[in-house]
Amino acid sequence: MRIPNPRPTLAVGRGGILLAVCLLLCACATHSLPPDFTPPGGSRIVADAPFYAQEDYQCGPAALATAMATAGDPVTPDEIAKAIFRPEARGTLNLDMALYPRTRGHATRWFSGTVHDLVSAVDQGRVLVVMVNYGLREVSFDHFLAVTGYAPGGVIVNDGSRRNHLVPWDDFWADWSDAGRWTLEILPKDAK
Repeated sequence: MRIPNPRPTLAVGRGGILLAVCLLLCACATHSLPPDFTPPGGSRIVADAPFYAQEDYQCGPAALATAMATAGDPVTPDEIAKAIFRPEARGTLNLDMALYPRTRGHATRWFSGTVHDLVSAVDQGRVLVVMVNYGLREVSFDHFLAVTGYAPGGVIVNDGSRRNHLVPWDDFWADWSDAGRWTLEILPKDAK
């Protein structure tokens, strides 16, 4: 007579092991820099870009306030948060980020950005807001940054806790790509 095993066991065949390995590799896959990527030869920072330390879950208002200030509209993160922060989402939606400046007379454009877009904006003295994903693609942890500069070694950002922080290009590219390279441009009111 066969006695049943009192402890449950998980029977996984070769197919199950292969599936688990594939899922693990997919979860760990990263985005590489484009093959034609060449880091900028010099460095530049938007000198008048203010830094705002973020409150809990308010990276969006902090990044947006930085970009709006360089577009000639100094507004505080608190003012922005009162208008668009969503406690139930524990954050700010990217659509609200794009629409809020319009309520103050700005034209905005959100798009899937490129390194060229970042460098070009900084060269023109503008700060772009980008969204990065610090989680896995399957379990996202989205975060907004204000791009304030660039250097051969990486992109320079205000990240809510650090001013003009250098993030290596490959790290930035992977996290930005995991968020669809979401980018927000805010134009000065007179640039419509």
